[in-house]
Amino acid sequence: MTKHITSLSLDTKINDADIVKHRILSALRNFYVDSISLEDDKKGNCIYKVRGELKDSSEDVNDSCVHICNKCGNRTHINNKYTVNLKHLRITGKYTCISFIRKQYRCISCSETESGEVDFKANGYRITKHLYNYIFDLLAFKQFTYRDVSVLTGLGQNTIKSIYSDREQKYPKLPLHNHYMHNDEVLKKPKKYSDNILIYEDFFAHLNENVLQVVDFDTGHLIWIGFDTEKIPEIDGFLSFVGEDWMKHLKNVIVDDTIKSIDALDSRYPDLDIHVYKS
Repeated sequence: MTKHITSLSLDTKINDADIVKHRILSALRNFYVDSISLEDDKKGNCIYKVRGELKDSSEDVNDSCVHICNKCGNRTHINNKYTVNLKHLRITGKYTCISFIRKQYRCISCSETESGEVDFKANGYRITKHLYNYIFDLLAFKQFTYRDVSVLTGLGQNTIKSIYSDREQKYPKLPLHNHYMHNDEVLKKPKKYSDNILIYEDFFAHLNENVLQVVDFDTGHLIWIGFDTEKIPEIDGFLSFVGEDWMKHLKNVIVDDTIKSIDALDSRYPDLDIHVYKS
């Protein structure tokens, strides 16, 4: 058995031996996890607070302490520092918040100020691009309401509507579900392989069923969703959908310990690293 049972308890400190494994938790460019804690947010939800260090990609490659002005090319100094909190994809059914210090720089020569780059922040929102992509994709399916997506992500319905408007501007004439389906009925296979995936299972009262979702953890995009007309086990439906070649390229599966169907995946692919997180 290659299954890894990992408990994310209060104030879990990440040491050097665990850093590679827990790097999967963020899958965010230039972000390095330092600690994970269970905390209550302003709405009273228990969330995972993932704190870490953001290495600024705009710093000089030869000296991490030197930042170069984008306007004139001269050196800058740190003018200010502030904490940034970005909502991220769920882990073990809990909302996740990525927290780090962002630097503001002022040029010594031209006095231009600029903030360090955050490659994974969604423009105009305090969320990661991964969460934005996940929301964007969920809105493709007519079965999900704004309220459903709000519950799944922890964001307000107004934010969800705003992202839907972004979608309308990007694809004004194309129904979004055509991105996933042939003739509005059959899901399209993913064009790219995935290294790390998340598996969610959520109950929707208005559908009266549990819906299995498979998400690419490195991008946030939905790979497969368990609307199954043939009534076969959902995990089998996913495996049949992506195929053996796709599964051979998969490295890690991150899943909640409440999802029983993961045993079938473990027995069928014994070399796959399955990270089962206990909440």
